Amino acid sequence: MTENRENERPQPDSFFAVSFILCAISVTALMLGVPDGYWIAWRDLSISVSKGLGTLLGIAVTSNAEILTVDGFAMRIIRQCTASDYVVILALAILLYRRHSLSYRLIGVAIAVPTIIFANAIRLIVSGVVGAYSAKAFQITHDYFWVIGFALFVVALWTLWVNGSFIATRKSAVRSAQVVTVSIAAYLILLLFYEEYGDLMARLSTLVYALLSQDTEGGIVRSGDAIVYAKSGAVIKLNSLLEEVNVAIYLGLMAPLQKRGDWTMAVNIVIGLACVVLMGAIFNALGCRFALSAGGERFSGFWAIGSVVNLALPMTMYWILAGENEK
Repeated sequence: MTENRENERPQPDSFFAVSFILCAISVTALMLGVPDGYWIAWRDLSISVSKGLGTLLGIAVTSNAEILTVDGFAMRIIRQCTASDYVVILALAILLYRRHSLSYRLIGVAIAVPTIIFANAIRLIVSGVVGAYSAKAFQITHDYFWVIGFALFVVALWTLWVNGSFIATRKSAVRSAQVVTVSIAAYLILLLFYEEYGDLMARLSTLVYALLSQDTEGGIVRSGDAIVYAKSGAVIKLNSLLEEVNVAIYLGLMAPLQKRGDWTMAVNIVIGLACVVLMGAIFNALGCRFALSAGGERFSGFWAIGSVVNLALPMTMYWILAGENEK
């Protein structure tokens, strides 16, 4: 892919960021009406690519409906395992970025989507091989390593594309190393203070929920590795604390913008961080209301939207603050 310099600018602006997050919400909401056959086909595509990759690598990979078995280790492939949300986010970001030509955007999507599908197959194969060795190692790899790793991979794809090509330059390599280092460090710190972070998220969610409802008997609390709504013995799982990944990615993206003595940017970074955390609490509270008033099916649909928004939020906040920094 050749470099595209048409109206080139290092980062998108605030208008693009707001347009992107609104489109992400709209497209995800529309996708809730897509027939189940579409998701089954997407799941089967993910499984087929994984089986093909396994054959190339000489690894035994079989499937039965939604069960993918790698080297004797069986995994149930659900929607989140197909990377479909990441495909939506990256494709939207590429198509909406009008500072590049339409042909360059279409080429970007044509390259990025298969790349994510193939990378996801690698994720599934590696997870299965690890699981065949140790179930505990699988859980660590699946719940922690791949969660942060795949998000960083998608951010890297976007960065390479928006800078003019999918070929890394020395400057982009240094910048990517900074993002990865800070993101992983922030993620490890959040894992170290996992309970404290979870309790903070639960308290914020409860505060927002109290502002939105008249429910004085129930509350949002942390239960192990999840945020749940509890009332008179009834428990509704709202979240698995995965927004900590979004916090880590946000900090990784913003850290390179901070210059020594630039207190304005420091304040902006803190404000943006508060927005990312608060958005997670807002979706917990709104999801709780949906679950109580509309039942599990509508809650699942709502949380599908919330999941995409949470994944898109770090990049959105980064584009807004980076754009302001360039003015």
